[in-house]
Amino acid sequence: MDGGSSDGTVELLKRYDKEIKYWESRLDRGIYHAWNKALEHAGGEWICFIGCDDFFINEKVLEKAVPYLQQAECDQICYAYGKVAIFSIEFNKIISYSNDPWLKMRKQIQRGKFLIHSGSFHHRRLFEKHGYFDESLKVAGDFDLIWREIKNNTAKYMDMVTICMGHGGLSMSLVNKEHQLEEAIYVYRKNKIGLMPSALIAMLVKLKIYMIFRRIIGEKVTYSLGYYYSVLRGKVPIEYQKK
Repeated sequence: MDGGSSDGTVELLKRYDKEIKYWESRLDRGIYHAWNKALEHAGGEWICFIGCDDFFINEKVLEKAVPYLQQAECDQICYAYGKVAIFSIEFNKIISYSNDPWLKMRKQIQRGKFLIHSGSFHHRRLFEKHGYFDESLKVAGDFDLIWREIKNNTAKYMDMVTICMGHGGLSMSLVNKEHQLEEAIYVYRKNKIGLMPSALIAMLVKLKIYMIFRRIIGEKVTYSLGYYYSVLRGKVPIEYQKK
C-alpha cells in the first residue's frame, strides 16, 4: 500500500507488477487505514506487516519462519513474532536488537515496554476475533491490536531475527515517542489491562520536560544537556553517540 507518493515507489511497484498480487497508490488516512485496506486483499493464512523503512534481514526469513508458524497453528496461537534488528539510518549499521522470548516479553510489556510489531505474523483468525486496526490511533494501533490478542492468549516467539527496522534521527524520535507514549496510556485504559505501569508514565514525563527545555533554551543546548546527563549516568543513548 502506497500513500500516493511521488518518490519513485510507484515506478518500482509497476516494475514488479507481475510478482505482486495487489498494490495501489492512493492517499490514505494514516498507516492503520492503509493496513486495514491491505487486509481486504490479503489471501493467506498468516499476514505480516512491514513499514517503509523496514526490510527482511535476509531472503530466507519466510522459509525459516514456516516451522514456527506451523507449530503456532497447531497450538491455536494467532500471533507470532521474532527478534528485530534496529538499523540506524544515520550510522548505516545495526545498533541493537529488540524483542525477547514470550514469558520475559509479556512481563516487560506489562511494565510498559513495547513489543516491536514490524515483521511479526498474524493469523487470519486474529482479525476475525478482534477486528482491524484502530484508525483513530496514529502510532500505537499495532500495540493496541497486540494487546487485544495477548490479553487472554499467548504468543509464539520465533528464535530468529526477522526484520531490520529503520531508526530515525533524534527530532523524529521525540515527536513519535511522545505520541506513542500518550497513545500507549490510552491503550492500557481502553483495554482495561490493569494498573498503569509507572515506567510508562515516567518516560512520558521525562520526554515532556525535555521538549519544554527544547522550546525554552533551544535544540542544541538541550541536546548537549541530555548528552552530558547520559554520560553522568553511564548510559549514552544511540541518539547521542558520535560517528
